[in-house]
Amino acid sequence: MKLNFVVLPKKYSIYRFRVDSILPDWIYLSDFYSITKTNEELSVIAVQKDFVFDNMIKNDDWRIFKIVGPLDFSFVLVIE
Repeated sequence: MKLNFVVLPKKYSIYRFRVDSILPDWIYLSDFYSITKTNEELSVIAVQKDFVFDNMIKNDDWRIFKIVGPLDFSFVLVIE
């Protein structure tokens, strides 16, 4: 199976919030975002912003590779 990748044009950040945080609205306005919650933290990947709130830590200058097209749920991919 041939896969086509595109690099999203914006820079993204990884944000870490306290597990009990309410996420700010700007996250949901990002053209791409991913939210992951564990018992220890709430992690978000979203468009890079120039500010930091007291309840978050961030790591900047990430890029996102997107696979073009819908993928079947049975598809497995490992990138090395």
